[in-house]
Amino acid sequence: MKKSKRIFAITLALSLCIISGAAPASAKTTAPEGRLPTMGWSSWNPYMMNINETKIKSQADALVNSGLRDKGYTYVIVDDGCLNATRDADGKLRPQLDKFPSGFAALGDYLHNNGLKFGMYNCAGTKTCLSLAGSYNHEYSDAQTFAEWGTDYLKYDFCYNPLVNMPLYPVAGAATSKSFVADVVETMSKEAPPVRKIVIKELKDGVVTELKTIVIDASTTTVTGGAVIDTGYGADTPCLAMLDANDDLTKGGSGTISFTMDASEIDPAAKYSIDVYCINPDKERLLSMLINPGSAQFPYFYIKSAITPSWSVSDAQPRTIQNVPLTVGVNTIEFYLSQQDLPYGFQQDTARSFEAMSKALKATNREVVFNVCEWGYSRPYEWAGLVGNAWRNTTDISFTAGSVKWDGDPNGRSIVQIYDRNVVLDEYAGPYSYNDPDQLCVGLSGISEVENRAHFTLWCMMASPLIAGTDLANASPTTIEILGNTKAIALDQDELCLQAKRFLQADGVDYLVKPLADGSVALCMFNRTNVTKTGSVSVSNLAAAASAKVSGNGTDHLTDAQKAMFTSAFANAASYTTEDIWTDATGTLSSLDTISADITAHGVVALVITPTK
Repeated sequence: MKKSKRIFAITLALSLCIISGAAPASAKTTAPEGRLPTMGWSSWNPYMMNINETKIKSQADALVNSGLRDKGYTYVIVDDGCLNATRDADGKLRPQLDKFPSGFAALGDYLHNNGLKFGMYNCAGTKTCLSLAGSYNHEYSDAQTFAEWGTDYLKYDFCYNPLVNMPLYPVAGAATSKSFVADVVETMSKEAPPVRKIVIKELKDGVVTELKTIVIDASTTTVTGGAVIDTGYGADTPCLAMLDANDDLTKGGSGTISFTMDASEIDPAAKYSIDVYCINPDKERLLSMLINPGSAQFPYFYIKSAITPSWSVSDAQPRTIQNVPLTVGVNTIEFYLSQQDLPYGFQQDTARSFEAMSKALKATNREVVFNVCEWGYSRPYEWAGLVGNAWRNTTDISFTAGSVKWDGDPNGRSIVQIYDRNVVLDEYAGPYSYNDPDQLCVGLSGISEVENRAHFTLWCMMASPLIAGTDLANASPTTIEILGNTKAIALDQDELCLQAKRFLQADGVDYLVKPLADGSVALCMFNRTNVTKTGSVSVSNLAAAASAKVSGNGTDHLTDAQKAMFTSAFANAASYTTEDIWTDATGTLSSLDTISADITAHGVVALVITPTK
């Protein structure tokens, strides 16, 4: 079962639309601060786990004193290595006091008093990546703690997640070469396990409470498509059986359990799990589930059943699904098996892990920008815009504090390799929703000044979060100058909220186009090679690329008038002015001209081209 990413995304979107009628309300913040890509500084690239209160304050001071704060770099993000490995007596997160003796509320006050915003870190796992206290199953309590600390931003990582241990499709740099589609879906059989019962549990602040058991019988369960309620598994006890897929692995028989949850059983601050008891002594079997599709944002689930000692109901074994979207009133769970739907269940296990924290943050009534850092494991660009303001599509850009590679890392951890994976996802970016190719590496060792400027330009063209990742207190004037280039920043922070499209690759040069809110167009020519190249594109081809960008996928937020600035006004202009964002050189063009420039190896030429009024 091999699908292109676009087909997969469209199928998922259509499936959700069909079963839901309309998309449920997003849980993420839509605060003004989250509309444009976030700008700030993070501790991970320069320090990794070696952080403390003094270092964070020195970087905050450097943002102010360098002028970067006033150019938009306002978030100071304290990454992994700051929390204690254990919780306090009340089950709350706490800092490592040897590193942060004043506590996080005091640190938040320090940042706020200096015109900055406070960013924190945790994980959609039982532990953080450094094995400190994780937020999985503590989302509401931890969100409240973040609010008490004055947190304005949360980077939410993906280590130690109990549901997902491999990517949906292979991901460069992943800890495993396995993937769910290749190793599970494409090797599946059509046989589904019989289901005996379900047990519903509440999880709140680490405490599990069993709520109710629903058994299979005619009063709770309806069947279609050849599925049956069968008493042939012993003790005249009915089971839901014949849920097998068809020979082509499409959906065959299905059975739906209906049950009611009253208001006393649904706590908005709790999560819910369901143990699904199955019988199958021959092999592990897969089972698809669809839960409350009319109200749930992510309704697809799956399990791989346990091998039981026999076919007897007395040997039925549970498999647990988590983050179940139960609601007050009637709830439904449809059981079946479909090769097409299994990837949705896997993908949405990840989505629900992040949705839980997104909802918890929103419940604090504090405006918090939420960064979904799941490394591209479950194609976050297809769903993370529903729960977060930006999402990581790759592993870390560097695994060594203070340094980065330009290209050619065997695990894909380099600037060019990360750029290549991010640049093709332009149609998924928009207001409040951005692809995040990881922190800026400007000022780190391992790259030249030319590469620093190219890296910064590419990130700005891609509407990436601009999170500086160097020691600003000791940064060179060149580093501060690159990070503070207001013309490049303006491309990133443009009000059209568009990620540039790579519309051409020729002779080692990438060509990116980015329509801008004032009707001008940014053109970036990136020389990927090790020798100087001449970049060349006609004005007419550039105009066509700009028109295609605003007419393509991911531009529904644009008005007809905004699109017409490029499909009509820019495309039909007789002349244009140009400005280089790095040299400030200006020029003029006619509609019949070709834009040409020599580009240094690994460098860029970036121009803003404006139609003459």
